[in-house]
Amino acid sequence: MDISCVFPGFVKTPLTDKNDFDMPMMVSVEEASNAIQSGIQKRSAYIYFPKRFTWALRFIGSLPYGLQTRLVSRLITKA
Repeated sequence: MDISCVFPGFVKTPLTDKNDFDMPMMVSVEEASNAIQSGIQKRSAYIYFPKRFTWALRFIGSLPYGLQTRLVSRLITKA
């Protein structure tokens, strides 16, 4: 049995339509579906999309906690 763990960014759905905050690099349901299907066909253990957004989050997550906090607080302040 194969298992894939999906790490999505924001997907445009009726639920995300209710959000009143910025959702960067939002993808359509079709784009999300294509990314998941492609990852499953490749038997990827991890499926990330959209690539640029999830790459940035993974990079920030790899930083020391103090640096993460400072960086994210600056990003939020600018938004």
